[in-house]
Amino acid sequence: MNWYIALKFAQIWEMDTDYQIDPEISQMVIHLNKLHYIRDMMSQRPFGGHPSRKEKILEQVDDSAYELIKELKHILQGTFEKWLSGHAITDPVEWGMARTKDPGYDFEEWIENVGAEGCIQSVVGEMVRYQYGNSIPDAFTYNPSLYENEWGKVLRDQILPHLDEYPAFADAFSGHVSEEKEFYKQELYNDGLENYNNNWGTEYATEEEAEQAIDDQDIIDVIDNITNQGLKELEEMLYQSGHLQDVLAELYTKLVFPLWYGHWSSQGIDETRAQVEKINAQLEEIDEYDITKSLEIIQLALQTAHVNGDMTDYIDSYGGADSTGIKETLTQLTGKDNPHIETWNEELRQVGVQI
Repeated sequence: MNWYIALKFAQIWEMDTDYQIDPEISQMVIHLNKLHYIRDMMSQRPFGGHPSRKEKILEQVDDSAYELIKELKHILQGTFEKWLSGHAITDPVEWGMARTKDPGYDFEEWIENVGAEGCIQSVVGEMVRYQYGNSIPDAFTYNPSLYENEWGKVLRDQILPHLDEYPAFADAFSGHVSEEKEFYKQELYNDGLENYNNNWGTEYATEEEAEQAIDDQDIIDVIDNITNQGLKELEEMLYQSGHLQDVLAELYTKLVFPLWYGHWSSQGIDETRAQVEKINAQLEEIDEYDITKSLEIIQLALQTAHVNGDMTDYIDSYGGADSTGIKETLTQLTGKDNPHIETWNEELRQVGVQI
């Protein structure tokens, strides 16, 4: 065994592992996997050198692994906590509120970009996606009447008959009840009973009867009247009321959540959330574990982030690291043909590990 080469590679490992941590999480993950692999192979395979040299190399590997574990813990905790705040939520109210608080930007920007109609269309679109499949919401963009039909059905069949279950929606129009009554009375006084009946499709026999009917109108009648003037009018009034965000959260909670949960619960969403919560709790306590357990927790956390779809997309914004290439890296490292193994084996051979 050429011990000059062995010492050279040991020093390279030391320099390489004490390097300034790369801001790209993919590079951190590759390096941690390398250290994990080196550690396992040096523990399992014969070593053709002095035991103190092996011990020194393993100390360097462990020290460097701990540094990477600390960095990855911080990144993954930020990622998991943000994901948990908006995904796999099984409380309907919390889920509905989360849907309006982070649609890619803040709520005011959302309103500015798509308007009240676009916000409500998002709710209705998600609802019908779970009801009919993915094609219907896309059709809203080139067939507005389809959206109006679906939104109208929701108002008539689900909201107005059960308005007491939609307090935010009711509050948005509560201030208009007296205004609406005054409007219809002025119409009656200005046009006379005959014209009023013709204009509004009513059949009152006397003005007194018409006045009484106007006085008897409640908030459901008012919303129905506004809806008859057009859904855009209703949507604009929702926005002007200052209650739009609460209304959207309410609609998501009442209309979309039951469909969403019915779909995803059958695919294990409760188990997924429980698993992420468990791993996040283990990350919090990772400093209390030895290196073997710590590596196991980090690897499990990375695998969890990898298999849960868009979770890795949160790394940039909430984990504080560059996520470039992370999905591809995790796929490579967990696959049968890890492209780094032969390089790592060669370095191990150079320091005396028999492979």
